[in-house]
Amino acid sequence: MATSSYRIKNLDHLGLVAGMCRELGLAQMVDAIVPKQGDYQVSHGEALVAMIINGLGFHSHTLHMFPQFFADKPTERLLRPGILPEHLNDDVLGRCLDALFEADMPVCHNAGCWCAANKPPNVNNRQSPKTWSKTARLSSSSSSNYAKNALPISKM
Repeated sequence: MATSSYRIKNLDHLGLVAGMCRELGLAQMVDAIVPKQGDYQVSHGEALVAMIINGLGFHSHTLHMFPQFFADKPTERLLRPGILPEHLNDDVLGRCLDALFEADMPVCHNAGCWCAANKPPNVNNRQSPKTWSKTARLSSSSSSNYAKNALPISKM
């Protein structure tokens, strides 16, 4: 008779954070704007989601401590099957931050806001990732108008 082996992984509230990132398509949106370059197991979008999970995990470990933070977390469920804690090293995360900086963060931010605001109720009818970067660039050109049209903040 074969015995079953069980492993316990600590999920806490991080499943909600990962689920919301997955529902918004955050990793796919970032990957559409900043494609992965190099032979890494983790894409830039997945690395960004890992950093969000770490930041909202009330730990905020530095980049070189990420493998230890995710050691008791089910990375296969939080990010995607096949990602192990050792894949989330400081080299991968640093390259992700560099790529996001070079890609012009307001464009990425606008794309994320646009995706969140225009998320259709039916998941099967989502807009394709190919149009996210184009839409974000179009909306970033109009972001300078936001400052002109913003309401002044009244002093209390």
